[in-house]
Amino acid sequence: DEANGGLEVVRDPPAASSSRVWDDIPLRNKLTLLVMLAAVGGGWVGIAESRFGHELWPFVLGITVLVVPLLLLGQRWVCGPFDKLERQINLIRFRRRAAMLRQLPVMRCDEVGRLARAVHEVAEAAIRDRSEASRLRRTIDDRIARATRRATSRLRQIAVRDPLTNLANRRFLQEHLEPLVQSVQQAQADLVCVLLDMDNFKQVNDRLGHAMGDRLLALLAGLIRGCIRSVDFAVRYGGDEILVLMPNCPIDRARSFASRLINLFDQQVATVVPEAVGCSLSIGIATLQGNRVSTGQELIEKADFYLYEAKRGGKGLVIAGDPVTVNT
Repeated sequence: DEANGGLEVVRDPPAASSSRVWDDIPLRNKLTLLVMLAAVGGGWVGIAESRFGHELWPFVLGITVLVVPLLLLGQRWVCGPFDKLERQINLIRFRRRAAMLRQLPVMRCDEVGRLARAVHEVAEAAIRDRSEASRLRRTIDDRIARATRRATSRLRQIAVRDPLTNLANRRFLQEHLEPLVQSVQQAQADLVCVLLDMDNFKQVNDRLGHAMGDRLLALLAGLIRGCIRSVDFAVRYGGDEILVLMPNCPIDRARSFASRLINLFDQQVATVVPEAVGCSLSIGIATLQGNRVSTGQELIEKADFYLYEAKRGGKGLVIAGDPVTVNT
């Protein structure tokens, strides 16, 4: 039943029916009967032999008539049940299946039945333990596999994430940039690249320390994560430069994102950095279709060109496209 792992529970045998009474007689009684039959038969053979003048043929005939039935009865009562039990035990030993236990003669009331019930009990416990061990091993293997996948995923995430900003790093960009470009080209869509960095970031590090610079980078990364869509990719490109890839995004929406980011940054940075430092954002925007480029590297180079133009134009600017300056 289910409570015992699918193994049938064997209890003490019920009272034997009339058709099985003879099989359930103890073997020692059957052996005693065979000995008595052999003794009585031997006596009758001796009497017959003496009556016929000690001739050979009555002796041979009598021995034959006596021995053959005794051998058949011995095979039927003693050897046969034990031979059958041995075969069944060997099947259980080699196949180790619970269904094989049903073939044991556990309902017999003689010595064979008691031995069968003992074997059934031991085999049942062994099969149950083996099943539980196998289930435990599968559970352990499954837990190890899940832990390995989590660890691998974590290591993979660490390998492609920047620890300071929690944005993707250059390795992530190298692995995914060109496949992303090919994907949007096959879909006949556009890909926008937004490249930005902080103005006067070196002065912040020099005057206020690298800890303040790290704080600003973390602040900027948090603002970017709050402004981009779920399908966009933000990458720490290097130093204070951050790159955002926006697949299937209109250029006007990219400009709106850049302007909003600058406004939010100006509001937040005022509470962190003294106004005298003049920390702000400059942003360059390029698109695959608008700039007629075919590779991700060319797209980044175009965005980098517009970023340089924004810095030359007075900083705190967004330049996109051909170039058109958008004062913020």
